Amino acid sequence: MTIDDFVTYLTSAAIAVVLMLAGGSGSHAAELLVSVTVDDSVVRLGDVFDDAGSSANVAIAEAPAPGMKSRIAVTELVLPTQRAGITWQAPRGVTHVSVLRAGSPVTIDELRHIIGERIKRDGYASSFDITLIGQARAVLIPVNAVPGDIGVSISSYDVRSGNFVASLALPTGTALNRRVVYRGKIEEMVYVPGLNRQVMPGEAIGESDIAWVRLPKRQLGRNMVQSKQALIGMTPRRPLAVNRAIRLGDIQRPLLVKKGARVSVSYKTGNLIIMSMARALENGAKGDVIRILNTRSKQALEGVVTGHDRVELTIPDRVALSTR
Repeated sequence: MTIDDFVTYLTSAAIAVVLMLAGGSGSHAAELLVSVTVDDSVVRLGDVFDDAGSSANVAIAEAPAPGMKSRIAVTELVLPTQRAGITWQAPRGVTHVSVLRAGSPVTIDELRHIIGERIKRDGYASSFDITLIGQARAVLIPVNAVPGDIGVSISSYDVRSGNFVASLALPTGTALNRRVVYRGKIEEMVYVPGLNRQVMPGEAIGESDIAWVRLPKRQLGRNMVQSKQALIGMTPRRPLAVNRAIRLGDIQRPLLVKKGARVSVSYKTGNLIIMSMARALENGAKGDVIRILNTRSKQALEGVVTGHDRVELTIPDRVALSTR
């Protein structure tokens, strides 16, 4: 027998003697539970004994934080059980009771939300995503607590990098909270207009076709459509994916005149309007200046597209509309 075994044997024997001497006519026997799980902030007699009777709610020790373990020496149980009239005997070799505190899990997503609400209230950013850096883990809080009971303070924040340090006060059910520190990064987000359906080339984009797309601000460039006014009335140059940001080069004004098409040409002079037909030498949207060819005089002119296959001359020419 080793020295440690001998000490353990003497401890168990001493406890047994004390308990026998403490027994009385009002005593009842109970069995000690050597490993227990509790969900309160204190450990009670009813937690560590299978039959504590009317004394089951008597507190004997403070419980550890949720998800943590602690130990209670069996010698600490002698006095409260003597007062409660409970007789018991520790199993041979057992000197402590192992206590695990149960808890409700708070996920990483919930932690990000809680930290984000604090960031908003402190005015650091309004629309953003959070990335927790390092070994960010879920935590446990008391079973009767909710994630909103967690206190959050932002101890540092770097505007340029978006890096922050958040200190979380986890409730334990006691006067002392458990402090946990998380490091992370804020990614500021913006909303830009996209399409909620596939609009085909040549089809004008209407307000009902717009969906707002959320993306990191760092991805926002000058070549990106940033307002719905810049999108409404335009048409895609090619089929575009829905719910995606759109670049200015991806859209154009709808073509009202196509190259090679016969167009109606008008020229205003005073109260007189001269009409003729010509052939378009270029594509054109409303307001575009395009070249047209007078098919009779074979003369190339310039005009402004005013409607579907309609052009108004911009450069007067007395022979432009000649029918000779």
